[in-house]
Amino acid sequence: MELERGKLKAVYVTDNYPFLITMIAPSHSSESLIYCKRLQVTKAESKIHEIIRNLGKLNKEIEILHLDLTNMETELNDSKREFPKRLEQVENILVLKKIEY
Repeated sequence: MELERGKLKAVYVTDNYPFLITMIAPSHSSESLIYCKRLQVTKAESKIHEIIRNLGKLNKEIEILHLDLTNMETELNDSKREFPKRLEQVENILVLKKIEY
C-alpha cells in the first residue's frame, strides 16, 4: 500500500525505507476490513468526477462548434439567396456585353 502511494515524490513519505514501511503496514492491515473497498469506491468516484469534468469541457466545445455551424449555415443561405441577384447584376454590365462574355 505504501509503495503504491509513493509514486508521487511530494507524498512519498517512507522513501522506500524498509523500517518505516514495516511500521506503516500493520497500521493499514489493522484498519477495518472494508478499507480496500473504500479505496476502490474513492478511486471510482474520482474517475467519475474526472469524466464528468471532461464532458463539461466537451459540451462547451460542442456548443461553440454548433454555434459556428449555425452561423455558417446562415451565411450559406444568405449567399444562396443573393446569388441570383448577383447574376442579374453581372448580365447588366455593359463592358461584359461588348466583350461577349
